[in-house]
Amino acid sequence: MKRGLVVDLTVLFPIGGDASALKANPLVSDKALILEDANLVNAFSSGSALGTSYALDHAVPLFTTAVG
Repeated sequence: MKRGLVVDLTVLFPIGGDASALKANPLVSDKALILEDANLVNAFSSGSALGTSYALDHAVPLFTTAVG
């Protein structure tokens, strides 16, 4: 029996740095979508209505492309 997390999309983004550590981490799937756009990362992290709106507007197309 294979165990582990089975998902269609994993989204990660660095907080307070660049994405190099995420990309180098062998535990991060090659299929993971790593967000590197600082504006998009900040929008997700802001917790505000405007930030959430911006994040959805700009991230959904990336999600759609990633899941094919």
